[in-house]
Amino acid sequence: MSEGTPVGAHVIKMMGYIQSLEKQGFALNNELVTDVILQSLSDSFKQFILNFNMNDIDKTLTQLLGMLRTGKSNLKKNGSNSIQIARVAKERERKGQSLRGYALKTGAFTLNRVPSKSVQKTPHEMSTRKSPNMSFMRIWGCKAYVKHQMSSKLEPKSEKCTFVGYPKETKGYYFYNENKVFVARTGVFLEKEFLTNKTQPLRRSTREHHEPERYGFLVTTHGDVIFVDQDEPKTYQEAVASPDSEKWLEAMRSEMDSISENQVWTLVEPPEGIKPIWCKWVFKKKTDMDGNVQTYKGRLVAKGFRQIHGVDYDETFSPVAMFKSIRILLVVAAFHDYEFWQMDVKTAFLNGKLEEDVYMTQPEGFVTPENDRKVCKLQRSIHGLKQASRSWNLRFNEAIQEFGFIRNEDEPCVYKKFSGSIVSFLILYVDDKLIIENDIPTLQSIKTWLSSCFSMKDLGVAAYILGVKIYRDRSR
Repeated sequence: MSEGTPVGAHVIKMMGYIQSLEKQGFALNNELVTDVILQSLSDSFKQFILNFNMNDIDKTLTQLLGMLRTGKSNLKKNGSNSIQIARVAKERERKGQSLRGYALKTGAFTLNRVPSKSVQKTPHEMSTRKSPNMSFMRIWGCKAYVKHQMSSKLEPKSEKCTFVGYPKETKGYYFYNENKVFVARTGVFLEKEFLTNKTQPLRRSTREHHEPERYGFLVTTHGDVIFVDQDEPKTYQEAVASPDSEKWLEAMRSEMDSISENQVWTLVEPPEGIKPIWCKWVFKKKTDMDGNVQTYKGRLVAKGFRQIHGVDYDETFSPVAMFKSIRILLVVAAFHDYEFWQMDVKTAFLNGKLEEDVYMTQPEGFVTPENDRKVCKLQRSIHGLKQASRSWNLRFNEAIQEFGFIRNEDEPCVYKKFSGSIVSFLILYVDDKLIIENDIPTLQSIKTWLSSCFSMKDLGVAAYILGVKIYRDRSR
């Protein structure tokens, strides 16, 4: 193709050549046809071809022609910007390793997602029909602190690296350090420091700063960021590699046993056209009122943000008891010297029944080789689903009313039952239950009924609920 030739006429001409080859028995597949057309373009389309191949775009010939026409006026400007990024990379080469390749890829990745005056949509929107998400993008070449996957107690928890790009195969970033490039999910990016070094010295306050520990990292007097151990693993890999790996594995096995007992899902072949939602492990240490660890909790959570309204969920609202209602009933119990008992449902959301067809990937660490291609068809709700809390609330309401409790019209998570002089109240807050009773045998019968319906944990006399300590002096 010569310079100045309309791209539409050239593509139509090339299609005529390809159809002639097909008539002679030399049929070409769609990928090869696209490659032939791209290679026949003039030198001014080099940047377009580079972007097209890097992003592995799969389009029909009609869509390819539209992309060529709309992108033609923007090619020269984008090409010059990528060369500028590559020049910066050349200046930052050190220890014998070139970063120009990562710079060019990052330049193409960025320019595909930025708007332009010459076209209404970005190349990314034209390719995927979705607006690009720019929130994760960072300044190329800035320094960042990346947490070590494995480190001893005395070694630093993070290392200072240089951000050099975005991986294509997974979410995260490319970082460069000690003559090697590696991928990490996230880091603490020093973008302000990067920009300040290029403009003017940063004016600092003379006041002494104290960084709160809740952020998960400490800042030294020199401005260096050092990660501190947050104690609770964020991923399955961190859990199995942590010093408490046996306890976390036991917690995960306990969760899977509960899932099996409740028959939460069945393994099926993935239906055609169905994209299952993902799931992840969430780890938590449950402590008592003094901060001592009581249990290690491993919970399987579905990534419900991938659900589609009207397809795999509908209603999501679920009530909880108001804290003032709990306080009022505690005052009543203290005044009349009633008993108040606390119980907890071990796997509350696994008891809710689903009305929609929901498919989920298998949990990490519990996939057998013979079923590795199957997906989970959920029969009951699971943590993370948009309708999980509502399904559990409906299931509990159905069970407790069978025992004779009546739901309060103004406070739907407070239940009452009167039988002669016997008074019973039950308060539901998600999976925590507070039972207020003036008759010990009736209290025991309520606990027995709940244990027959759900997997319950008897916490004894209520002493700590929703972050509030309860002290009781019966002598007064």
